[in-house]
Amino acid sequence: MTMMVSLLRTSTRLIALCAAVPLVLFSNGCSTGTDNNSAQELQAIPQLSGKAALGSWGVQTANISSDIKPGDDFYGYVNEGWLKTAEFPAGIPRMDSFVELALKAETDIREIVADATEKPENSNQQQIAALYTSYTDLDTLEKQGLQPVKDKLAAIAAATQRGELAALMQQPGYNAIADLNVQIDTRDPSRYILALRQGGLGMPAREYYLLDEAPYPAHRQAYADYISDLFKMANMPEMQALVADIVQFEHALADAQWSNSEMRNPVRMTRYMSLAELAEYAPGIDWLAMLNSLMVAPNEPLHKDVIVVVNTDSALQKIANIFQTTDFNVLQAYMSFHVLDNYADYLAKPWRDRHFAFYGKQLQGLAEQRSLEQNAIALLNGYLGEVVGQEYVKRHFPAEYRQSLMVYVNYLKNAFRERLQAPGWMDDATRKQALEKLSMLKTEIGYPTRWHDYSALELKKDDLIGNIDRLYGWLMNDTLAKLHEPVREWEWSYSPQQVNAYYSPPQNEIVFLAAILQPPFFDPNADFAVNFGAILTVIGHETSHGFDDQGSQYDGTGRLRNWWSEASAKEFKKRGDQLVAQYETFEPVPGAHINGRLTLGENIADLGGISVAYHALQNYIRDHYPDGAPVLDGFSAEQRFFLSWAQMWRSKRTEDYQRQLLLNDPHSPGRFRANGTVRNLDAWYQAFDVGPDAALYLPPDQRITTW
Repeated sequence: MTMMVSLLRTSTRLIALCAAVPLVLFSNGCSTGTDNNSAQELQAIPQLSGKAALGSWGVQTANISSDIKPGDDFYGYVNEGWLKTAEFPAGIPRMDSFVELALKAETDIREIVADATEKPENSNQQQIAALYTSYTDLDTLEKQGLQPVKDKLAAIAAATQRGELAALMQQPGYNAIADLNVQIDTRDPSRYILALRQGGLGMPAREYYLLDEAPYPAHRQAYADYISDLFKMANMPEMQALVADIVQFEHALADAQWSNSEMRNPVRMTRYMSLAELAEYAPGIDWLAMLNSLMVAPNEPLHKDVIVVVNTDSALQKIANIFQTTDFNVLQAYMSFHVLDNYADYLAKPWRDRHFAFYGKQLQGLAEQRSLEQNAIALLNGYLGEVVGQEYVKRHFPAEYRQSLMVYVNYLKNAFRERLQAPGWMDDATRKQALEKLSMLKTEIGYPTRWHDYSALELKKDDLIGNIDRLYGWLMNDTLAKLHEPVREWEWSYSPQQVNAYYSPPQNEIVFLAAILQPPFFDPNADFAVNFGAILTVIGHETSHGFDDQGSQYDGTGRLRNWWSEASAKEFKKRGDQLVAQYETFEPVPGAHINGRLTLGENIADLGGISVAYHALQNYIRDHYPDGAPVLDGFSAEQRFFLSWAQMWRSKRTEDYQRQLLLNDPHSPGRFRANGTVRNLDAWYQAFDVGPDAALYLPPDQRITTW
């Protein structure tokens, strides 16, 4: 479930070679998970001597509304004060708990940058200093002009065959109409496999090309103007005449692509073919030549019998045909534009300004850019995240957090086990398989036990685009090397200073990054019920991803296989369909509803996570407060649990950005994550005495439970 903050629009096309995408929350670490009834599960939460960061015990009660009733809008009731006063940071189209912590992490990283030195060569310190300086040295960038990308543009212009263009597409800086990945093979989770899926668009989602209602026609016109302006700035008038053709080409790609909802089916996303079979299935592209353009030493060239997993088969078949039938000069113009677009943020200030005017102002409703220094730090996080992360955790991740968090993890696992064992809609055969999967779940906290070795990476303080290309090349080679290795159990999908948590289906693993283990998600000085309502619901959320509509199709070893009985699968689907119907009634912006299918996995994880965490809270009170948990400022432990849950999801977004997320983000907006879950929980109705006259009220027979 992805809610991690991307504070700089770094082109994903430059870093497309990456691990298989995990299911993320928002998304020395060690494998500390256990599933035994150990004494640790009965321990009390370690109480530190400090003061809670928010309010006197973990919730900012000053933000609670005196006018909104909990049953009418629980999110608004808890967060009214914050919603009235919170402002968007410059250059960011949202403000929420994730952004607040990301900005804090940036402040911490600013100290790391200030301490970075240029010696020794290729050390973490030197690489940080070089990349930061190369981005912020506007005088050097102004002098270089367009020279750093001239070779790439010349390579496109020199091509005479489609195969040459296809081979370029996988190289640093070029746009690929088929994205390459290396992912864990779900038939055999002990190894990796090459994967291919649809790609090639310049706007955020396929719907930007296909929808006729406002604001999408205006966005398409602004996109055409942006393309034309980049060609004008690059002194390429012959390309300006092809702007409409480029937009039409991308429209055809968008029309061929699967929707984000369609890509939520892991079985459908897993079609195995040899390269020879792919060539026969989608003959418009020389796939072998395209992939072998990447197979540099020490990677061996591929041959036609190599098996790849084709994630979006019918889309790639159509895309290959579009590539084959589109005029060659249009393909060259398309690729030339995307070189300019991909590097616009790494050129002189006029290029950055024009890039922001389209992607920031037009598409996200932003009035101003972030500062040069803030963008530089975001660049470091995007391209040197793990190098920065090594320095970050030395300074900002207290060792005692892990011990404290593991008490919560163990309570969560025990509660999840109890709920799975309870009689209900899941039959015994499926329940046995679910319990086995839960027992195999691994937990990682803070940062990995092993880091990648970047010592061979050369970064220079006066060569930004060269640095970006070398970073991409390092990542490409490291990723392709996995094809000759066992699965890297130590490798994480995100850097520890990112505000995130995630579940990996093929590894059956939940990971909590260091930066998210702060208020409002986790505060070791806060009331225990507050942490149960925040970090334990996060832990429950990620654990629930192992059993949502996607994760439930993987077994405990990470293998993609059906372990559900027909009867249990039918019951689970019924609950999912009910959840889809509930969320599709929500309208975050006028005329735009939540896509219940796209957000189903995250909504299941939210509902499952808060349900299991509340069960764990009751177990904790039973174990440590036999006479009942204390009341704080008039709020019971149960009320504090739910207050903390809603506080965690406080959020503001620009309307343009919210519309964008409704198309491609699998998460519901914060208001509906908070309200959409609690209205299904009997305990919430009891805690706040919510009756049938409340706006959020659901009759008991309409409340959905999973486990």
